[in-house]
Amino acid sequence: MNKGELMRLATKVLNTPLLLTPQKHDAILAVLGSRIGLDVDAPGSVEESMESNRNGSSVRNNGGGNIAIISIHGSLAHRAKGFDSWSGMTSYERIRKDLRSSLKDPDVSAILFDIASSGGEVSGCFDLVDEIHAAREHMPIYAFINEHAYSAGYAIACACEKVYLPRTGGGGSIGVRYVHVDQSEFDKKIGVKYTAMYCGEAKNDFDPHSPLPAEVKAKQEASLAKIHTLFCETVARNRGMAVEKVKGTQANVFMGEALVNEGLADGIMTFDQVIEQISKDLQEGGPRMSKADIVKRQMEALMKGSSDEENQEALAALGFVPTSSVPDQTKTEAAHQEAIAAAIAAAKEEVTTLAVETCNLCNLAELPKMAASLIGSSLEEVGAKLTDAKALKADQETVLSTLGHSPDAKSPLVADAEQRAASRATH
Repeated sequence: MNKGELMRLATKVLNTPLLLTPQKHDAILAVLGSRIGLDVDAPGSVEESMESNRNGSSVRNNGGGNIAIISIHGSLAHRAKGFDSWSGMTSYERIRKDLRSSLKDPDVSAILFDIASSGGEVSGCFDLVDEIHAAREHMPIYAFINEHAYSAGYAIACACEKVYLPRTGGGGSIGVRYVHVDQSEFDKKIGVKYTAMYCGEAKNDFDPHSPLPAEVKAKQEASLAKIHTLFCETVARNRGMAVEKVKGTQANVFMGEALVNEGLADGIMTFDQVIEQISKDLQEGGPRMSKADIVKRQMEALMKGSSDEENQEALAALGFVPTSSVPDQTKTEAAHQEAIAAAIAAAKEEVTTLAVETCNLCNLAELPKMAASLIGSSLEEVGAKLTDAKALKADQETVLSTLGHSPDAKSPLVADAEQRAASRATH
C-alpha cells in the first residue's frame, strides 16, 4: 500500500466522527501509526485484533425457501475504495448492493445479515440503515450477531425485523466517538514548525499541528451529541423502544441474554437455529411483522403491571399520550394516575379489537395461522397481506376465478376490512 493510500485510509479513522469501539479504533491506529508518523502501541497482536475478511453474500435453502446470507465482517466504511481486504474492511455501498440484489432475486424468500463488526464510519451508515428498515416491507430481514455487533455494526443489526445472537455474542455500544490528533509537541521534537494561513474563522479548526482550542472542542462535542441522538432515535424506531431508554444504555455493550433483556435483541440462538427459525417463519405464512411485534412487546409490558414509567413508555410507543383536563400547575397525583389508567384502557381496547378483527379476517380467508403475524397491522394491511398469501397458494387464473373480480377491482378482503373499520368507527 503506497503512502497516498495510507493517508487516505487515515482520514477514515482520524479527525472524523466514528461509530466504532475504542478497542477497535486503537487496533487500527496501531497498524497505521508507524506508517503515517504516529507512535501508537498495539493492544495485542495485529492478527488477533483485526477481524478477518469474509464479506459477501450467498444463498442457502433450508426447506422453507431460499435465504440470502449477507456477511458483514470487519470495520465499516462509507466507500471502501479498494481497502476491502485490509483489516477486514467492508463498505456500506457493498452491503447496499448485496441488499438490493437479494431483494430483486425472485428465488430469494428472506435475507439474513451475518454480522461480526465493531463498527466504523458515521458517513453513509444511517442512510443504509434506513434502506434496510424500509426493505422490511418487501421481504423478511433478519440479523445474526456472529459474536459481536457494536456501534455501526449494531445499527445495521437493529434495522432488521429480528435480531439473534449466541450466548457469548455481544451488541450495543450505541454511541459516537471522535479523536483529534494534536502533534504539535511531536513537531517540536523533530524541529518542524507549521504556520497556518487562512481566511474564515473556522477554517483552521482541528489543525493537527496546533493544540485544540476549548471553543472548537465544545463545538465538536455539540455535533457529536446530535449524531448520538440520531443513533438513539434510529434504534428506538427500529426496535420499538423509547429514545430515552436507548440513551440510558450509555453506549454500554451487552452480552447474550443481557442484550435481549435490554430489548436490543430477540433471542439466543446459534447460526443454524436462526436458519431453521427463518424457514419455520416462511412456512407459517411469512415473517412476523415488526409492527405486530412492537405492539405485542408493549402490551406485554402493560399486562405485567410494571412501573408507571414503563407503562408510559409502552403507551407512547403505541401512540397514546396520557392527558388530563387539569392545568399543569395544579395537576394532582390522583389526576395524573387517572389519565394514565384511561390511556392504558384505551390502548388495550384498541389493540384487542383490532386483534379480534384480524383473527376473523384470517379465518374468513382460511389462513388462521397468519393471525399471529398480522396482529398490530391495520385492517387494510391485513386484507392486502391475506390476498397476497392466497395468491401464492393457487395459480393466477384460479385466484381470479375464486375472488370473482377484475385485476383493477378492489380485493373483497380489503373491502371487508374497510367495511369492518368503518363499522367500528361509527360505534
